[in-house]
Amino acid sequence: PQLPTSTPPRPRGSKGRLVILTLVLNGMPFLAHHHKTLTKLDIEWEWHLVEGLATGRADVSDPYSTADLSDFHRDGLSTDGTSEYIDALARSDSRIRVHRGRWRDKVEMSTAALEEASVGPDAII
Repeated sequence: PQLPTSTPPRPRGSKGRLVILTLVLNGMPFLAHHHKTLTKLDIEWEWHLVEGLATGRADVSDPYSTADLSDFHRDGLSTDGTSEYIDALARSDSRIRVHRGRWRDKVEMSTAALEEASVGPDAII
């Protein structure tokens, strides 16, 4: 069988649907700016916020660094109000989905969001 040479076309008349993935640990005040921008878009969207410490975080000089990050998280989650902010966002907007945990790495974080994302031929990820 031949593999497709391109992605299927979007349904006729569809502007597409934006699926946003954000990996975050201590993301304030940037998240407030992102949400304000998203609400102004003239396109359907959903936002997946993946919060938590990625223990196998990438570092160019030491790819799987074991540096102590205890000052930057509380039980693997943000310490700057990010957790509370995204909880409030998710309660007020059904297009926002929150994924939390202690993650092996950023690939695992991305995968968690993609597994629950509403992907399809009209999705722009």
